Amino acid sequence: MSAGAAGSYTFTNINANHSIAASFAADTSAAYTITASAGEHGSISPSGSVTVNAGASQVFQISADTGYHITDVLVDSVSAGAAGSYIFTNVNADHTISVVLAADIVTDLSNSFSGGSGFSPPVEPGSTVLTPYTNNDGLFYLALSLRSPDEKIELNFSKGILARTKEACPLKAIKIDTTASLTPLISNYKLISPVYELSPEGATFSPTITLTFYNDIAGIPADIDTETLHIVVFDKGDSLWKICNSQYNKATLNVSTEIERSGKYALAGMPKVPVATTSPPPPAPAAFTISDLEVRPILASPGEAITISAKVSNTGGTNGEYNIILAINHSSEMAKSISLKAGAESIVEFSVNRHDPGNYMVNINDLISSFTIEQLPPATTSNIQSPIPLAENRGINWFPIVITCCTLLIAGVLITLTTRKKQGK
Repeated sequence: MSAGAAGSYTFTNINANHSIAASFAADTSAAYTITASAGEHGSISPSGSVTVNAGASQVFQISADTGYHITDVLVDSVSAGAAGSYIFTNVNADHTISVVLAADIVTDLSNSFSGGSGFSPPVEPGSTVLTPYTNNDGLFYLALSLRSPDEKIELNFSKGILARTKEACPLKAIKIDTTASLTPLISNYKLISPVYELSPEGATFSPTITLTFYNDIAGIPADIDTETLHIVVFDKGDSLWKICNSQYNKATLNVSTEIERSGKYALAGMPKVPVATTSPPPPAPAAFTISDLEVRPILASPGEAITISAKVSNTGGTNGEYNIILAINHSSEMAKSISLKAGAESIVEFSVNRHDPGNYMVNINDLISSFTIEQLPPATTSNIQSPIPLAENRGINWFPIVITCCTLLIAGVLITLTTRKKQGK
């Protein structure tokens, strides 16, 4: 019984057990503000001060202008990775979200570069020139974020990274391109992205640079378990794919890893484990019990009807039929068949009679009882005799007594009349 929304409750005059339970709900009257900004060369929608009810969710869509790309999304000043969208769930406080953008620097060059120690090979068309960000030794003094042509992967070079060619020359340019898939695949894993080749071959990065694969839910095959997403690298020496130590962002579906050399990289995942579906067990077969044997009356006269009854129950899971056999003094008397639904019960009755006095044992499907036919007393016969004439009756002779009483009564009346006449004179 509801006692309403109260901060306390008092039980008084307690004389029985009680229970008390409280229910709570989110305070939907409260609202919070999410401040969204993207700066120049990009947009976030919605933007500005966005009001969100307590406990609700809010999605933000992020895009960069042509010639620019997203390098990071900061949620409450903490990096959430470079993502095209972000969702706040179960909002219960104010938040901020801001977008960091960078210009794309992709230059098609065919000339050679030199500088620092050693010689750098010609820059391939479609490569990104690194010299605006590095010194003559290939050391980055400016951070750089570089996207693939399809915007699906990103390389992040931080300040202080030394980029060198396999000949130990300063790395002057880098290219991201797609190539054919390579086999064999890792056991139980499946490639779910193109194979991206970072060239020139053999380039090294010290310390490591960050490689990020960007995903959306539509781009991940439905049969892939997103919790198993990993970046994989093709080991040319062993001619097989190897799993990189990857970080999976559930909010953005992005996967990142740290790499120390150029090469072929892809995104892989394991198929979902089919959920075992078990069919419900078949219903239990019909199962019958018989109880409550009753005999009425247990003492009867010869020929009197005797009712014998018992309760039959179907305790199984399906409908069924049950046979009931009545035996009296170990001899089958009669039988009945009853159909019952699962969980149902019914009373079965028999009617019998007996004329011979004695005890009779009743058995219904091993339930035992009895009844008795009583012995009647022998019939008494009365000898009717002819009336005895009064003259021959040897009992009291009432005739003289009646005559004497009448004489005495008449004499008394006469005496009374005579006495009254004398008194009248």
